[in-house]
Amino acid sequence: MLRPLQYHIPLSEVIFAVSHAIDLVDPSLNQHNEKVAFVALSLSQEMGYSVHNSLEIAYAALLHDIGSLHISIPLNDEGCFDRSQESFPKHAFWGAYLLENCSSFSFAANMIKYHHTPWHKVENRISLMEAEGAQIIQIADIFVEHTSAHPYAYSFKSSLTEIIKSLSGKTIRKDIIDHFLHLLAKEAFWLSALQSDKSSFRKSLLHGSGHALLTWRELTEVAHFFSFLIDMRSHFTASHSASVSAIGKNMAILSGFSDREVEEIMVAGYFHDIGKVAVPVSILEKPGRLTDDEMLIMQGHTFYTREVMKEMSGLEKITSWAADHHETIAGNGYPYCIEGNDLSSGARLMAVADIFTAILEDRPYRKGMTRKEAMAVLYGAVANNKICQRKVDLVENNFDLLFKALKETEELSNDRFKAFWAKAMIIKSDGKPMKKVM
Repeated sequence: MLRPLQYHIPLSEVIFAVSHAIDLVDPSLNQHNEKVAFVALSLSQEMGYSVHNSLEIAYAALLHDIGSLHISIPLNDEGCFDRSQESFPKHAFWGAYLLENCSSFSFAANMIKYHHTPWHKVENRISLMEAEGAQIIQIADIFVEHTSAHPYAYSFKSSLTEIIKSLSGKTIRKDIIDHFLHLLAKEAFWLSALQSDKSSFRKSLLHGSGHALLTWRELTEVAHFFSFLIDMRSHFTASHSASVSAIGKNMAILSGFSDREVEEIMVAGYFHDIGKVAVPVSILEKPGRLTDDEMLIMQGHTFYTREVMKEMSGLEKITSWAADHHETIAGNGYPYCIEGNDLSSGARLMAVADIFTAILEDRPYRKGMTRKEAMAVLYGAVANNKICQRKVDLVENNFDLLFKALKETEELSNDRFKAFWAKAMIIKSDGKPMKKVM
């Protein structure tokens, strides 16, 4: 077994990776989460919060729109969030429910759940720090959406100040508005908030005092969380990442990988498709053949897997194994056309694990292949110099074991998804369940 202290991954880096993934869902929002986090950190510091609590609020702000991975946020004609829509707050409740199920992120759940809720409806529901954090994120969110919608935002300063004042004592508690108005009076805040380069802000969050380090067990849980995020976007692939992780782990054991490498392959399997957040669900769920344009979009997912994982230092090998699973022995894969001699054993293994899982798992629109059909596909790919013959021979010699692992993981994942959807019916602000809208 791995010793937990062999990995020291800062929680802040993992949160930036999640935030990066959220941004990929809708690039038009242009680093919205990071901008909101900057404003939230500035306001919490203005209010005298400790470094630890200020960082927690900023981290929650980085994650505040995670629910948009599954529920789109309505916009009005001006490009601002349409808060009049009944569906508007639903992404907040979805986001909270997602985070409650990951111990490393659960601290942010209540702040995200109530970041669109008026003060009088939240003050007695959760802790004071969480309630104020939700209010800070809400006012930061409003500031960023208005400034982002106006190209000459600084000239919009007086009008926006009046908008902020109108929220006092209604949506936002009066003293929080007063602190924010004091912040708005400083030109330095405006100039910092509106500049596109947030490198100094990122540095303060990534290297600020008191930031937590994740153990290997916690990182594995986070990786599983990432796989859940992407697999949950489409019921067509509801167990795919977990299954690739399980098949990869079993193949690594059979291949004689070290205990450490076996665990790393498992984590790479969880992460391998996170870049698919950049792919529209309409393409993910298309049962027929993709058009050339759709295929180009789909092929971009491995590039974005690497981009998201680059946020986390020390995971270079795992990142390579996860992101290179569509490279080929012939060197004509995507997205980097890595030559076969430069393709690691882990990446070769992941490529076969991914294909094995994809062709044998059941999908809503078709059953998985038979053993004969599956091996024909795998050896056909070998003949075309796409994947490693040794890895395919390994699969053939251990087919029953791997197929059993696939079906067990598929069943467990599907049970988890059914339980999640049963609990995660959209919850109204009064806490009563609503009919599911997926």
